[in-house]
Amino acid sequence: MINLSFHEYQKRLNASRDIRIQIFNNKKLKPDTRRIKIIEAELCNFLGTNHQEGKIKNYLRELMICIENKCDALENKND
Repeated sequence: MINLSFHEYQKRLNASRDIRIQIFNNKKLKPDTRRIKIIEAELCNFLGTNHQEGKIKNYLRELMICIENKCDALENKND
């Protein structure tokens, strides 16, 4: 596992900046999908580093929120 310095962390975060901005500005995507894709774009640059676990937890948390929102929407539709 690679231990990133603050400088290297910032460098990797900035590497995904353009794609994250493009995803954020894509109004065709639903908000849940947009948030997930932004996290995915960032996550790729941190796999195999000491920040991997935190990034994956963020990703899984966002996926769970998306699933819960879809379940709530289905329940409200059936009411």
